[in-house]
Amino acid sequence: MCQVATTAFQTAFYGGYPILERTEHAYRVGYYEEGEGPGMDATVYEPIVDFRFQNDTPYALLIETYVNAANSTITWKFYSTSVGRRVVKDGPYVKNQTAPPRPSTARARLCRQGRSGR
Repeated sequence: MCQVATTAFQTAFYGGYPILERTEHAYRVGYYEEGEGPGMDATVYEPIVDFRFQNDTPYALLIETYVNAANSTITWKFYSTSVGRRVVKDGPYVKNQTAPPRPSTARARLCRQGRSGR
């Protein structure tokens, strides 16, 4: 779900639409290092975290999605009447990095045995 939300976020961002709700991942996710890089992801976690943007133009917005299962890709396309917006991304600027916590081997061992690990 986060990869779908990230792709939608990037499309809305570059379309110049106001982003109303977006939360990045707490830790950098490896598969987001390629492409747009750190800071251009969107986490979704129901019912707490969501992604929302607003079409604040007077024109309709047609949203098309394409899924390519063979390549494991999704493409979002937004179609509307231009209002002359221009988006320029500056960065990313990475600072104050914190390493993720080490995995708990005890919990992993319990999960392998079919227990919840809690």
